[in-house]
Amino acid sequence: MSFEKNGYKVIKLCNKKQIVNLRKKFIETFKLASTLNNSINIKSDLDVLNLYKNKKKLWVAAYDQLRMLPDIYFFFNENFKKKLKKNTKIRFPALTSKPLVRVVMPGNIGTSKAAAHIDYPTYLGSKNAITIWIPLQKMDNSNGSLKILPGSHKKKNKHLSKIYKGTITKTDSMNKKKLKSIYLNPGEALIFSHFLVHESGENLSKKIRFSIDLRFNDLSSAPYAKRHYYLNESVFYKK
Repeated sequence: MSFEKNGYKVIKLCNKKQIVNLRKKFIETFKLASTLNNSINIKSDLDVLNLYKNKKKLWVAAYDQLRMLPDIYFFFNENFKKKLKKNTKIRFPALTSKPLVRVVMPGNIGTSKAAAHIDYPTYLGSKNAITIWIPLQKMDNSNGSLKILPGSHKKKNKHLSKIYKGTITKTDSMNKKKLKSIYLNPGEALIFSHFLVHESGENLSKKIRFSIDLRFNDLSSAPYAKRHYYLNESVFYKK
């Protein structure tokens, strides 16, 4: 499958054990925040949900620390950069913003569903900027796998002038009738263009949907360099 043609590609990022261990570390973070404040012991996804319902301040404290864990950077190595270059042609990758950890609980409790959108208007980086979506569990219809519109990234040149003028937002009204669900196994990741239409599904399972979002610009892009490597600081620093 061609990334250039479809605007996305599924890659093997790491082994299943690394993903399983990272998910356990996330649960452990909630456990520490709770037990060290004399609250409930956290052993399962259900316990994390109960913490949210009964001690939301502690839940938020743990959630805020997930993206600070050094463990989420375990796959940043030379092999990772080679995969980026091979699949996306990004020559000099740089993060658009710090990694984002998403915690979508059963029934989407505490989370609003993200409508179909493109990422580019939010970040305004290089034209070949990409997002890497890394779920920490097997993805299927029940837990709300990401949905994408294959080939929709090809409209980027048509929309760029409007984006720069601020007349297109991240909820751009493009055709969304042919959205395709992406099912991934632990260790797999989805790479997609910042111009690809996508939306999140609803978590109808009894387990938490953990995922990590990484976004990269290409510093070898001359047009991006001429915009002084613009960074949306409000995105970079927001919680």
